[in-house]
Amino acid sequence: MKAVLVAVASGTVNQDDFTAELRKAIFPDKAAQAAAFLKSLGELKAFELIHKNEVDKLHSFQYRAVFGDTALKVIVALNDDNKIAGFVIMPE
Repeated sequence: MKAVLVAVASGTVNQDDFTAELRKAIFPDKAAQAAAFLKSLGELKAFELIHKNEVDKLHSFQYRAVFGDTALKVIVALNDDNKIAGFVIMPE
């Protein structure tokens, strides 16, 4: 997931890592906005898993990511095919 987050920040994320439904929702506009926002914060300095859970066949992971001096919460949901079915970045 760290590599995916770095790719999101650099604008080079592989759309094939996401479910078709999520691709429709976030590409290209929201992905570009996320890249611009993360780039404005600086480099990724820390990334750690905080919590994981399984609900309705989705594997949910919560991470703490620090870009520059800004701590963010990153929540990712993976389906059984290991495709990203949910992806949220929010202030910690």
